Amino acid sequence: MSAGRRGFGCTVFSEGMTMASAEQFPWKGIGLPDLAPESGDVQLVAMVDAAQVSSFSMLKWPWVRHAVLVEPLAEDRFNATPHLFELTDPQDIGRLAAKLKGQSQSHGALSVFVARRPISALAAAIRRRLDAVLPDGLDCMNRFFDGRVAPHVVAALTPDQRRSFCAFASQWWVVGPDLRWLSLETSEAEDGDPFDPPLRLNEFQQSKIIDACYPYALIEHFERTDEELLHRIPIERRYSVLANALRAAERYGLSDGPDAMLFCTLTMTRGERFFERADWQSALNRVQRGEMKLRDAMKAIP
Repeated sequence: MSAGRRGFGCTVFSEGMTMASAEQFPWKGIGLPDLAPESGDVQLVAMVDAAQVSSFSMLKWPWVRHAVLVEPLAEDRFNATPHLFELTDPQDIGRLAAKLKGQSQSHGALSVFVARRPISALAAAIRRRLDAVLPDGLDCMNRFFDGRVAPHVVAALTPDQRRSFCAFASQWWVVGPDLRWLSLETSEAEDGDPFDPPLRLNEFQQSKIIDACYPYALIEHFERTDEELLHRIPIERRYSVLANALRAAERYGLSDGPDAMLFCTLTMTRGERFFERADWQSALNRVQRGEMKLRDAMKAIP
């Protein structure tokens, strides 16, 4: 993992990190998750990451049962912590998304759970999973309440870790980078909670999570520095295009921040498969051998 990505990891695993976008997420055409039928008494709960929502406290939330993840909650942290809302009907998910339209900064602001435990117990179970320990022994916050981060945390876990970590709900839904609802693996424990905090990550798991989330940092970078360039790519394809570009860049040893960003810039200006052209193949091989800088190749090739 490059120094640039390792530095980004300090924000992925820290309190207050939002990977905030300069533009508001549209929440248009998202639809509803394909909830699986459940037997018995279950709760439908939405989680909203207030740190990703503009003027969260000013929005009118009509749901009666409500819980917060951080307790006790300081008054100045109300707009910076995840909130849980019990829903009475799946259509409430659409109504909540409509409230977030023009207010939230990414598709990671909203997650949905189906759980047998009441909302207060669900909040407590999620709260127990907020603490993580990195390979160097650093205590940090596990930001799985951000729907962009959650799939990559779950994917990085060992099967045993996944079974215990994901035992807090029977269904867990987030909006994926393609703007479709994504179901994460869960199996709600019938008795108690098998998870033993904190979540301990090894070096491989840490790198896997950081690498998977890094395209979101690049999306934010281009939104702030060259929004018109980024808008050449439909919003539902931005993550996959930049993730593919980063993988291609790594094949030529271009994993550090500036070179990776430049490779992504070329992807948006020269085309997603620009590196397959014969002239670029020759130049990138020279870059890999240290005979040429990527920025010089960009100037030399039309």
